[in-house]
Amino acid sequence: MTLEFVKAHGTGNDFVVIEDLDDRYGTALTSEFVQLVCDRHLGIGADGLIRIAPGTATAPGTATGTATGTGPAASYFMDYRNADGSVAEMCGNGARVVAKYLGDRGYVTGACALATRAGVKQLELHVDGLVAGLDQLPVETVGPRIEHDRAVFPAGGNVEFVQVLDEGAVRVRTWERGVGETLACGTGACAVAVAGQLRGVTGERLTVRLRGGDLRLDWAPGRTVRMTGSAREVAHGTLGADLLARLGEGSLPA
Repeated sequence: MTLEFVKAHGTGNDFVVIEDLDDRYGTALTSEFVQLVCDRHLGIGADGLIRIAPGTATAPGTATGTATGTGPAASYFMDYRNADGSVAEMCGNGARVVAKYLGDRGYVTGACALATRAGVKQLELHVDGLVAGLDQLPVETVGPRIEHDRAVFPAGGNVEFVQVLDEGAVRVRTWERGVGETLACGTGACAVAVAGQLRGVTGERLTVRLRGGDLRLDWAPGRTVRMTGSAREVAHGTLGADLLARLGEGSLPA
């Protein structure tokens, strides 16, 4: 059995989020399970665990289940547990995380009603920081912040900024770990092709338009990613004595 989760935070207040819109896991989230998941050494680590469940109204006093009872209608219920496994009535940062989760996946747009054990909360989703396209994106600012987010990428990370043109083409700018913005990244292009399909925005054949040129990617679930693109030699020469001396005596054969 596998159970997918998302790690998210609201201004540093972090949570493990589990989508459970079929209402399958409510009784399985025991106190011991929540404590283990939230443990920062033995588990994933979080201030609390949020199960997003179906909800039709408020759920005052319920310990584990979905939203029941009377009150304003709400399509989703935030089943929130503290890191020690105890049930909590409400969490403001958690509610914002839930709103973003639902908005990112197209479940809600603009505004939504979220049922909690403290009543139904009215949430408004505002997306800021939008840009007209990749050319206006401050890659040199955003890229390093993501690269050095040690909570997500302990060894640093490469970042691909993607603009979907249509099902068969995307534009990409690459911020590469330890390098900065580069003209192209082959492994990054492969990741873009897979991610695009998994999110349902691109097809099996994809043209990735990078600043250094185009790559063609072919992939279907269960198969190997195939990347096609040009490779050219542009110069040849010999290294001078001064440069070779920096390698240290005896490093190269005479």
